[in-house]
Amino acid sequence: MVTPFEEKSFFLRAFRGHTLTFFLGEESGLGESGSEGFAAVVDELVKAGVRVLVLHPDDARVISWVGEKFSLLPGAAIRLLPESSHPALAAVLWRHGSPMLHAVTLAGAPSNSFLATASAAAIALRLPRVIVLAATGGLTNGSGRFISYLNPAQLADSPLVPETGNGAARQQEFLTSIRAMLDGGVEAVSLCRLGEVGRELFTFEGSGTFFSRHHYCRVRPLGWDDAPAVMALIRRGEKEGFLLPRSPEDSARLILSGYGAFIGDGFLAGLAALLTTPYREERAGEIAGIYALTRFKGEGIGGYLLKRIVEDGARSGLSYLFAVTTHLRVVDFFRRHGFRPVSRGEVPDAKWHRYDPERRRQVTCMRRELSRVMVGAGDPPETAQGEEPCLNTR
Repeated sequence: MVTPFEEKSFFLRAFRGHTLTFFLGEESGLGESGSEGFAAVVDELVKAGVRVLVLHPDDARVISWVGEKFSLLPGAAIRLLPESSHPALAAVLWRHGSPMLHAVTLAGAPSNSFLATASAAAIALRLPRVIVLAATGGLTNGSGRFISYLNPAQLADSPLVPETGNGAARQQEFLTSIRAMLDGGVEAVSLCRLGEVGRELFTFEGSGTFFSRHHYCRVRPLGWDDAPAVMALIRRGEKEGFLLPRSPEDSARLILSGYGAFIGDGFLAGLAALLTTPYREERAGEIAGIYALTRFKGEGIGGYLLKRIVEDGARSGLSYLFAVTTHLRVVDFFRRHGFRPVSRGEVPDAKWHRYDPERRRQVTCMRRELSRVMVGAGDPPETAQGEEPCLNTR
């Protein structure tokens, strides 16, 4: 029986020893339902060994709210004067040392200039991860569709929500501050609602818009230290119904023969396995367990993974690659990458050993021939026009 893997536990371990910074202002929706849960999230982070900074404006209502919500949490309240330098703030934080929670009042920074002041502090202190808390939550595009992820290129021409007046102006202010932070060295920024911060931080799907400083996707073979992240991703895929349930041994096999697609500074966004041991005689490789997070839909995660597998398969002397699936969308995905539908007799016999007879009658087999001249000349990654968010192959 597969042991359930809780995503929150994985993320808390991943955040341990690092700093998360929250921007909390009047625009954060302090009085909205669910806002009380923010203190509980901070409490969980602190107990897990995560350093937490809460930057807020010099506003009586916000200061009172922070004092009330964090009164039972061990921490330190700091008031940064306008004339204070950022090195002075850093020195104060380091001098306090032991408390994992610091609530910092940016004195002299009223609510109408808080975002700019807080962004400048994040850049100067070289803070790695910032969560901007806004009552409006994440961004939407010109058609009103929620935007889950933006890389720098997408952020450069991201349209505003279809609003006018203060709503659009406020959205522009968020975008300006976020662009400045990413350009200034902040690795990642989240824009989400106060009451949904737990889902943004502790789940793969998130709840707001995630901005990464890096727009590249790097694919590499998975290693031993990737196992916790991979297991969390596998469980997510199984929960969503995009991956078939696997035994611990099957999951380990997928990891030991797998590839990971990493976004930005190392966020695992997708995975796939290349199985070759059962098919040595045919010099064939099976692509299995290919899965990408829906949050990165349109980033071409599946295409990047497949491109690397095709190149490595050709380099290692494989004659062909194959995959089996019951999903028409997956069939279309493989077609776009040079695979063609074949009969079940055109894949290795070993594939069907102990295979469910009913499922065998339902699957479509996809195959692509390989040659050494293909090395380094793989397919271009998928784009938003060729969606491949979640694929089920086995």
